[in-house]
Amino acid sequence: MATARQEPTGIRPSPSAFRATQLLTYISIGRGQSFIVSELARALDMNRATCQAVLMALEESGFVRRDPRTKAYSLGPALIPLGEAALSSLAAVDEARPEIERLAATTGVEVLGGVPLDAQIVVVAVAGTPHDSGAARVGQTVALRPPFGTVLVAWAGEEAIDEWLGRAGELSDELRTAYLASLAAVRERGYSITLEIRSPERLGAALREIRTLESSPDASGPAHLLLNELLQFLKGIAQIQPAERFHIQQLHGLLGG
Repeated sequence: MATARQEPTGIRPSPSAFRATQLLTYISIGRGQSFIVSELARALDMNRATCQAVLMALEESGFVRRDPRTKAYSLGPALIPLGEAALSSLAAVDEARPEIERLAATTGVEVLGGVPLDAQIVVVAVAGTPHDSGAARVGQTVALRPPFGTVLVAWAGEEAIDEWLGRAGELSDELRTAYLASLAAVRERGYSITLEIRSPERLGAALREIRTLESSPDASGPAHLLLNELLQFLKGIAQIQPAERFHIQQLHGLLGG
């Protein structure tokens, strides 16, 4: 999981507050699942007693709830008004939602609205039929690193693009060049394209693994190997011609772009 950052002022974030955000984030990824203390402590590499103490504080505030029978924790009702307040503070979400619903009704596919937050993309609106890689949900986060987020970094400066590329770990010169070419194609078109692949089940499994990771996947792991294999599509995507026809898996554009 992510580690706490030290601010330029020298003031460190509260360790307890940071652990609370780790726990809430992990439980939210579970999509309605409940977790016992030992599972959470092990998954987050957290001391069990510390994990228990933070969960008790969150339970007292209503941010998590504990099943008295199974002793497992799930998200609590106190998070609902916080989520609604966060969404209402994003005027762009209200502007985008009708267009997202219209696109979903017109195309018959799932359409998402997302906003960048540090090194993540947060889903803030969902409409339409889920893709084979799994249904998205409001509040879900996806790491803002290759191959995700091209439309968000295509118009960014060189430093931001290098930072985005760096989150993918060590890239070969060929893949780095392919990524840069795909960003140039996004700038030229005004939107990004993901072509349909031949093995959606394998991609879906890889995407679910990548979405739950805060750091780069193991270079020998199946998700990393599959994604690097799929990245070879980048060269083809960058060279798509207007007169050609393709099966499109995803389109990404900027609100107001």
